[in-house]
Amino acid sequence: MTNLHYPANKLCLVYQDSTDIILAATGTYIQSLSLTTKKPFSIWPREDVGDPSDDEDLGDDRPAKRPKLETGEKPSLRLETSEASEASIDIKVEGKPRQKGERRTPKIPDTSLPHVSHLIATSDGKHAIAVTAEDKAVRVFGINKSGNLKQLSSRSLPKKSCAITLSHDEKTILAADKFGDVYAVPLLPTTDYQRKTLTPQLDKGFKPSASELTVHTKGNLDALKQQQLQKQKHARKEGPDFEHKLVLGHVSLLTDLAIATGEVEGKDRPFILTSDRDEHIRVSRGIPQTHVIHSFCLGHTEFVSKLCIVPWDPKVLIAGNGEPSLRVYDWQAGQEHSRYDILEHLRDEIESVLPPERSIDKLAVSGIWPVSCARAQDGEPSRHALLVALEGLPLLFSFQLSNFGLRHIQTVKLESNVLEALFLPKHNVVVVTVDTAHPPGFYKGYRAEPVQKENDFKFYGLRHGEIMSDLLPIEGVCLEPSSDAALEIMPIPIDSLSDKRATDETEARAKYEKTYSALGELIYGLENLRKRRGKAAEEEDDVADEGEGEGELEGAPDIDTAPL
Repeated sequence: MTNLHYPANKLCLVYQDSTDIILAATGTYIQSLSLTTKKPFSIWPREDVGDPSDDEDLGDDRPAKRPKLETGEKPSLRLETSEASEASIDIKVEGKPRQKGERRTPKIPDTSLPHVSHLIATSDGKHAIAVTAEDKAVRVFGINKSGNLKQLSSRSLPKKSCAITLSHDEKTILAADKFGDVYAVPLLPTTDYQRKTLTPQLDKGFKPSASELTVHTKGNLDALKQQQLQKQKHARKEGPDFEHKLVLGHVSLLTDLAIATGEVEGKDRPFILTSDRDEHIRVSRGIPQTHVIHSFCLGHTEFVSKLCIVPWDPKVLIAGNGEPSLRVYDWQAGQEHSRYDILEHLRDEIESVLPPERSIDKLAVSGIWPVSCARAQDGEPSRHALLVALEGLPLLFSFQLSNFGLRHIQTVKLESNVLEALFLPKHNVVVVTVDTAHPPGFYKGYRAEPVQKENDFKFYGLRHGEIMSDLLPIEGVCLEPSSDAALEIMPIPIDSLSDKRATDETEARAKYEKTYSALGELIYGLENLRKRRGKAAEEEDDVADEGEGEGELEGAPDIDTAPL
């Protein structure tokens, strides 16, 4: 991985009075990129110490900087284990699968900065919201007129978030996690919120309610002895100590989250759409009626990976999945109108870029981005398109939506895998960010030679006109390479992934499953949602049965396990 740098895996647009800004998540950093100069002018968190006035402007609540080390010195990591597990730790080698009954490899604490997994911004350009993976935190930033980021809050949720969005009034953050829960967190913490008064709960000695005087049978005496061996009863885990609300939950892993507005009894009402690994899309009422399920959008045969409410036709939902296909719904009625099988129609184009090591049956929709072509003249209707990407492929597909049906318009072939697309309405341009660390079509092995930082972004202008599709001329929106100057980012080296983060459990699992590299686990990951069949499913069930250790639900009552 010599000289390789993090690709920009997430983008969002910030509108400012003087210039528009693109925020790009590159590994553990967020960069502010000017669309005027096409260069970065700010980075969070900063590594260099500049003018003290800049420190005041950015605030002192950013994460601690990594300490500078002498040449050859490595950060020391301490592994803490309990007495019960210390003697039974068995470190796996060579990435071999864990056998049934074998204990999991203990996770080694990582002192480096957490990776940014999601990034969005408010429509007024004053705030940005990021999710960092390792600490499960939702971070809110203020954006000043210069485009610098100042962290206003950092709130860690119980589980790692897999999707975030803002409510319609943009005062509430909705965060979904892969364990099936959706939390509502205020964008800016309110001053009148009463924090929980945490009373320290020390571990207390556990004394069974039964004794040898009340238990007589041999079986019950053995059970009593086992209880007496239990030295301590652990205190319950406390929930997050900040204003939050659990608004809804699935019994399956959540994959995506979207909001919409629909008419109910003559009034516009908010709705929350959630998708999961079990092929379901649920339509729930908005806050505070999220307990009311309005409808379901069903029919998928693999996990649902992406949801897109069409901006120019808000009653239409486009859902991508791991089949891979695109399904078009009237989401309020829960009715599927059409299905576009990507492999059936675009197999030849996919096979032309898919390496032999990958199976064409294991592809998933990784992104759906709506774009609108600017009007050529006043009074002329806007022209629209939907851009679609498949995970780990250097292809960008363009579709036209008409009467709940999809038609393929164009396929753009790039030099690297597509990660993210961002539409710039004022410029009538689409910015596409690509994976510069892996070869085209791969997400496991790294490139032998680094890619120039100027090639991280591709600009495409939108043009409406006659296009040849399946040898027939049709009207549609097409993408044309733009002559604009390349957008540059500050290269963030990924050499750090070659140490603890890469060589522990993540890399071992990737080596065994032959799915992702350590970096691929961070910027991809959809194949981890695919259900295993046959022998692989049995191994997955064995791992699930073993669990990750004993736990206790928050608020669960104490249960007396003494025999009757």
